[in-house]
Amino acid sequence: MTSSAIQILGAGPGGLSAAIALARGGREVHIHERYESVGKRFQGDLQGIENWSTKDNVLERLRSLGIDARFAATPFREVTMTDGRRTFHRDSPEPLFYLVKRGPFPDSLDSSLCKQAIEHGVTIHYRSHYPQSDAHIIATGPIRQSIIAADKGLVFSTTLPNMAVGIFHDDLAYLGYSYLLIAEGYGCLCTVVFKDLHRLNNCFERTVEVARRMAPIDLTNARPVGGIGGFSLNHPLKLGSSLLVGEAAGFQDLLWGFGIRTALTSGCLAAQSLLTNQEYTLLAQKEIAPFLQASVVNRCLWETVKLGARPLLPFLMKVPFSLRTNFRLLYRFSPFHRLLYPFALRYIKRQYPHSINTGKEQDG
Repeated sequence: MTSSAIQILGAGPGGLSAAIALARGGREVHIHERYESVGKRFQGDLQGIENWSTKDNVLERLRSLGIDARFAATPFREVTMTDGRRTFHRDSPEPLFYLVKRGPFPDSLDSSLCKQAIEHGVTIHYRSHYPQSDAHIIATGPIRQSIIAADKGLVFSTTLPNMAVGIFHDDLAYLGYSYLLIAEGYGCLCTVVFKDLHRLNNCFERTVEVARRMAPIDLTNARPVGGIGGFSLNHPLKLGSSLLVGEAAGFQDLLWGFGIRTALTSGCLAAQSLLTNQEYTLLAQKEIAPFLQASVVNRCLWETVKLGARPLLPFLMKVPFSLRTNFRLLYRFSPFHRLLYPFALRYIKRQYPHSINTGKEQDG
């Protein structure tokens, strides 16, 4: 291991994308992963890579950043959303999101990125506890203080066709959402709750009841999945000389928790910074900060307009643009968002005090 080699902590999407981009740029790269394989945080969850925050396709955007999107990604153009009273069906000419599997599985996002990194000459050290102070990039997952959401669910095999169903009601997913996703014979039923995480078990039990009324799912041999999610606006993007990427930097959507795209993007931006001596903070502020700021306003509106059923849903589903356009408008830091942002920021500080500038402590 040479002194000029780049040292990265964490083999998640952020760390792996940074490693791939750096290796493609001619640098020697070492990743230090504390577990015995990649993706150990996950047990086969289906997660979405959002495809609406920019006009171009997210997979093409990743390719432009040096990431070959070879991983299995099922595009979804049609979604069903319900608030418990009304059900909306909409489709989009272009994919709204891509579903990927997470965890240490051959067809997962994690394993695919790992294989790609190794092909480019990256060395991965498992069960490694490299000193954080000596790392060039830190990609170690959620900041402990910033955890604001938790999810619980089941994954299962099925003969049902591909589908994406979102369920939005506080009795089933407090301040969050539940979802039934099926992609190529593989299903995932989950509940995500915000703030009052002790509600998770009861919410998930109700979600299972509702999902079984909506689709004939067989959960006899289902396996449990679950996890946590964090958000931190204005968290330091540097720890000494180390660059923080992905959830380690608090880069996650505050409205619905989408974070894979920002993890991959921030990893590539960190690599760009090291390769070209550009300031990483400025790169991240330009590319990622507006998305996060818009999500602060979106979360405030989601929680304060009305509890229970969410009136934002009919608006998103009925506005006479394509659904992908509606979602892009929701996440674009528009003049409307700028106007509401100071008020939304105060609200989020009260409701989630550790999600705004959580300080400099960082889990290793």
